Amino acid sequence: GKQVYLDVRNSTLSFASNLIKSYGPFSTWNFRSNAVNAVNRWKRVYELTQQRDFNNPFDLIQSLKLETETETSLIELFRKHHVSDKLTENFCGAIIQNMYLQNQTINAFAGEVGLAGAGLVGGHLFGIRGGNGNMFGQVLAKIAAAGKAKVHYNTAVTAVADTSVVLKDGSKVEFDAVVIATPLELAGIKILVGNSQLKLQEREYKPVHVTLVAGELDLNYFHSNSSTPPASVFVKANQGLAYKSIGHTGFTTDGTKIYKFFSDQPLPEPLLDQLFSKRIDQTEHHWNGAYPVLKPKNLWPDYQLAPKVFYCNGLETAAASLETNAVSAFNVANLCKVRLTALK
Repeated sequence: GKQVYLDVRNSTLSFASNLIKSYGPFSTWNFRSNAVNAVNRWKRVYELTQQRDFNNPFDLIQSLKLETETETSLIELFRKHHVSDKLTENFCGAIIQNMYLQNQTINAFAGEVGLAGAGLVGGHLFGIRGGNGNMFGQVLAKIAAAGKAKVHYNTAVTAVADTSVVLKDGSKVEFDAVVIATPLELAGIKILVGNSQLKLQEREYKPVHVTLVAGELDLNYFHSNSSTPPASVFVKANQGLAYKSIGHTGFTTDGTKIYKFFSDQPLPEPLLDQLFSKRIDQTEHHWNGAYPVLKPKNLWPDYQLAPKVFYCNGLETAAASLETNAVSAFNVANLCKVRLTALK
């Protein structure tokens, strides 16, 4: 409601020219080059995980020559590469706040993942119709239908004891091996090895509020001369605004636009009254831990926690995304196969 730092239209030329005009050609070139370079190093991961298995996510990061990025904040790395603080704070910080509800002090690798996701290294972002969560349901349904696995829904696990999984009702189910694919910091699952409980150093996770509103944005709030409301609003970090980003995310059945807000706390009704000239409907969702707090030099839990217990979520320390977790899952599947064969 105060100032627009950068206003771009949905075209590459408008985007590039406005960035250069606002932040200068050298900073613009250097920050994009860094993001491209990091993504190119990351892309080697597919070839690398076909060739060998990794015991620890940091070993994987080192093999990709990305350890400096995970041990340094984005703003520190960009300073080293002659990117202005103004660009890092106003532009990159706003994108990262939209991605992770964090700012330019996150580790540089996560920051560059965020910039790649914003389309700065080419390529496209894709989504699954009906929501990305559908991908997992569809995959599980196909595996079950093919008779490759038994899939149990709504079955809470409270502990893993060697190869036994302890269910909420106290019963136990035996397996050859157990793979955990959820952050242990949030899952409430105990890992029991022999007579003792395994204690991992816990990473901090970031709570996120999502508010979806069907209605019409009030152009007066944005001091806009346009007759069309903005499709996306990214907020510079540390602005003190209750919302961190706004995005047009779809339509209701009668054609009313739906906007998505990310915030640290529930949005107050008086603020929503300011933002909208008309509100038809709204809903809120709270994630207790949407992403890890992506600090430099953070904790790296191993892929193998016990002889037959494996863990997929260690790479979330570097950056939390579907892609990084899929890479971890592939590595864990290979590791599990090799280790179980060796035990036989």
